[in-house]
Amino acid sequence: MAGEVPHEVVLRGEGLAGMPPEAFENLVRRLGKQGIDVVASDGLVDQDEVTREFFGRSPEDVAEDLISKTLIVGSKGGVVTKVKPQTQADNDNWLDRPLFGAYPVDVYAAPYRGNHLLFLRTGLTDTCVRIDGLATPRKSYPRPGLVTKALGITRERTGNVTFDGEETVRIDWIS
Repeated sequence: MAGEVPHEVVLRGEGLAGMPPEAFENLVRRLGKQGIDVVASDGLVDQDEVTREFFGRSPEDVAEDLISKTLIVGSKGGVVTKVKPQTQADNDNWLDRPLFGAYPVDVYAAPYRGNHLLFLRTGLTDTCVRIDGLATPRKSYPRPGLVTKALGITRERTGNVTFDGEETVRIDWIS
């Protein structure tokens, strides 16, 4: 129910592993003062085991395996035709973005030169993939800015990703 405060929480996010112990303890203490008990911490944000296994790999492996998967965002979707893996070095200028840092998200739609780019975080620290091509039954979208327009992404957003283990990757927005 909206507005309810959970009594227990599982903290998830790759950034937790790199968080200094005292910072993690302070986070747990602050939550405790609000009546929330931390019962565990692990993996990528809000992901099931199948999704963590798929996206928890190198950006090159994830990029290769995303080709021909169906990507769904809300009521829109298409087949992924092009994916760009991004290493730590590629992301040096983006490390202050929500995709990275101490509390990373799984999906980030980033504003860039009048367009938006769609990034999905991968398992290696500060790595991700960018969705650069998408095809629908009616049309092909061969550039990253066109992909986001086809998916109805018109503003900066963060979200969670799930993979069904077969063919479908789904993005659910959290902001």
